[in-house]
Amino acid sequence: MTKYVLSRWSVELHACCLYVAIRASMYGLPVSVKHFFALCELYNPDSNTFLTRHGELGLALHEMHKISGLPMGQMLYQEYFPSNHELSQLKDPKRTKSNVSLKQFASYLFRNLESNSGEAICELAPLTPSGVNSLMKKIDAHSYTISSHQGGFPARTKFKSFLWHATASIRPMTLLAGYLAIWLKKYVVPYQSGDALPLEVLYPAVQLAYKKELSLLPVMVANIHRGLR
Repeated sequence: MTKYVLSRWSVELHACCLYVAIRASMYGLPVSVKHFFALCELYNPDSNTFLTRHGELGLALHEMHKISGLPMGQMLYQEYFPSNHELSQLKDPKRTKSNVSLKQFASYLFRNLESNSGEAICELAPLTPSGVNSLMKKIDAHSYTISSHQGGFPARTKFKSFLWHATASIRPMTLLAGYLAIWLKKYVVPYQSGDALPLEVLYPAVQLAYKKELSLLPVMVANIHRGLR
């Protein structure tokens, strides 16, 4: 998948300074458990440094930048849930192209998980209404209507399954944002669960896909320190 993404969106990844970082994580790094535990024994959580016979050493940002290729940027990477107002703006055709529909990506991700893992990486064609109904029946999904005002939505608002967004062609940048969300979760801001992809990761991934340079390096280093503690 990573090889396909690097080829398909090479220009866009270079523009947001992520090509090198993604290329570096393509095959992963071998982990030595013995060396890892030896490193933990030298770690001082009070100062975020390692006490060695050569002196007190730390994870300097400029050195981590050389190793990982992650951008330091000027705008801090921040995870948060978009408000109902922000989500409603995604439907406005007058908004900028960076307002990619999160629901469209969610439907595409589900369809990818349902496909045969042995197939070649490709961009899936839109679903037909009968195909959507078939998937909804398979996962027992239903539309529903709220009876009272909830979370900013007026009474009698009808919510349909996100799978109906799969009837439209997915935008190339939505697909790139989806890959970046998975990549961020795996290499930069890992979570305990290996399967869950929280919504708050998707929004900054969309920003990255549209060339907004976010400061990922301090976040990764902070996650390393948190893991060592």
